[in-house]
Amino acid sequence: MMILVRLIDAVVTLLRVLGGSRPAPTAVRALAWVAFASLVLFGLGVAVFVVAHLLDIVEAITGETYH
Repeated sequence: MMILVRLIDAVVTLLRVLGGSRPAPTAVRALAWVAFASLVLFGLGVAVFVVAHLLDIVEAITGETYH
């Protein structure tokens, strides 16, 4: 449970740095934006991968062939 609390705290801190409500050096703010953009692109890539391989995933789960 403490891991979840720490993770939420890290996300809130990241959002505060991105939003500018927490003073941070320019390098830290730039790295926070790069980390945020990387996470968004990773999530987008996972979504595209799942959509592209959805039929294969369903076949693996059900054991049936749909080709």
